[in-house]
Amino acid sequence: MSMFLVTANSQYVGQNILFTTLPMTIGAWVYNRGVGVGGTIFDYIATVGLDDWALGTKSTNVFFLWGDAVETTFGTVAANTWYYVVLRLISAANRRAAVLPATGLPVHGQNTDNVSFTPDKFYVGSTNATGAYFDGCFSKFFMTDSDIQPDGLQLSNSTLYQLAYYGPFSIPHISARVVQYESWRTPMGGTQGESFYAKYPRQPWTFGGTGVPAVGIEPPIIGSYRPPNKYSPIMPRPV
Repeated sequence: MSMFLVTANSQYVGQNILFTTLPMTIGAWVYNRGVGVGGTIFDYIATVGLDDWALGTKSTNVFFLWGDAVETTFGTVAANTWYYVVLRLISAANRRAAVLPATGLPVHGQNTDNVSFTPDKFYVGSTNATGAYFDGCFSKFFMTDSDIQPDGLQLSNSTLYQLAYYGPFSIPHISARVVQYESWRTPMGGTQGESFYAKYPRQPWTFGGTGVPAVGIEPPIIGSYRPPNKYSPIMPRPV
């Protein structure tokens, strides 16, 4: 299952950030419901000054990477389609995204606008909780405190496929750096065996908009997808 956010209800989720230093990596399965609208998938922002790094879709049906002052676009967006997306915030002047459509070939984007700031919020499905609401579903979300491809170059397609269909816990060097994971099989998260936190203090998710996000459809994963240890939904490690 997944978390279903509705644009018409201005729905999003957000949290105080777990850490402020780069690099970091964020990934999830994302279901895009419509075209010609656009919305923010991930937004990493300083709410004072409103500097941010973001990944999303545009009304022109392409993906965008935002570097606070410069936008780059890549790929195409279709209605009623699952995408596995990975956003790598590598440095102040290097952001990379990789997108795997469930029924197509990977596409990649890069943004090199050089901007430094200290973020304090992370949003899923909105820009700064005030607009650009994404209409669709989110599932199998993860975040690391590392660049999952240490050379800073384009993410290898083999790693992208592995993440999408087997999960971050199936790749040892990525699993070791996961700081949080939410399957979002239920909108509130925190289900035993479906949540993982490795950096404290834990930051709870806050929902915004009208109503509570509904349960959405399941992404196209396979039976060998590896979730967190079901007996240890919250697993701290030294950081």
